[in-house]
Amino acid sequence: MSFHLHQTMKHCKIRSMILILVIMAVSFIGSMKASEPADAIGDALVTIIPDQGALHAKVDPSRGGIVTLTGKIDGKQPVDLEYQFVIVDLVAEVEGWEVTKIPSLILTKNMKQIGFSVSVRVPAEMQTSGLDATKSLRISGTWSYEPDTGMSGTIDPVEVFIYVDQFYEYRVRSQHSFVQTSPGGEFDIEIEVTNEGNGDDTITIEIDRRDTMEANGWAFVFETTKWDVPYQKTIIIPIHIATPKRWDGYRNTIQVVKINVYSDQAIMNNAVSESASYSVFLRQRGVSVPGFEPMIMILAIFFASIMAFNKRRQ
Repeated sequence: MSFHLHQTMKHCKIRSMILILVIMAVSFIGSMKASEPADAIGDALVTIIPDQGALHAKVDPSRGGIVTLTGKIDGKQPVDLEYQFVIVDLVAEVEGWEVTKIPSLILTKNMKQIGFSVSVRVPAEMQTSGLDATKSLRISGTWSYEPDTGMSGTIDPVEVFIYVDQFYEYRVRSQHSFVQTSPGGEFDIEIEVTNEGNGDDTITIEIDRRDTMEANGWAFVFETTKWDVPYQKTIIIPIHIATPKRWDGYRNTIQVVKINVYSDQAIMNNAVSESASYSVFLRQRGVSVPGFEPMIMILAIFFASIMAFNKRRQ
């Protein structure tokens, strides 16, 4: 019986020693895994996701030509470790244009997406018909683990196109700001229209209250009501104006003829365009006797001759 007790105690000691060795081995393997370099984690998967598919730049003098792209970074790690995070550095570029820098971004186990923004300064009054009217905003980047594990990689770039929108501005002037004529008289004026927008355009010329004025005897004659105005060019538009012919006796009045300029291009593009205008002041002075103009002229010459004859006799 003592022998069996001795054998039992011996087996217990062996089992205890084996258990201790297993525990030590497990502890050693765990410590080895914990101290292994982080390259066993694998590459991070980082994606750039823009919020906009395209940008439209307003480059008229009142807007400044600044556009902003927003987006987010999506990151995935093969193994989520509490102490491991990913640093993302993005670079945004547009050939020939100024672009802001994007600060470094950090992805962690609890934050797998983070937003970013970048602004581009488009040159003011950029021409829409030029080669630079559309450009590509390219965003690329790199990632690395922190604490530093020696692992890093590149991020697939994305491109977003920037389109320069057309704006519509004109300068309207004339050598004929004030015209004097007799009642029923006719005359010609020339209107100069300069395209101060950033692209070629087609314009429409209209006379303000034209229907009302023509109902009262006025007449306006254009070669056409639509005109092509190239970028930064000036065109000259002739207009023939006839004043009303009617029995009014002596007249000394001033009438304003307002000429409006509208952009057809803006209407087709559903864009906003302020109309430009020019006003011509017309003074009608004299007597209007329709149908008797030659007789009046003859009488005027006759009376002038009599007055000159009497003056010589005196």
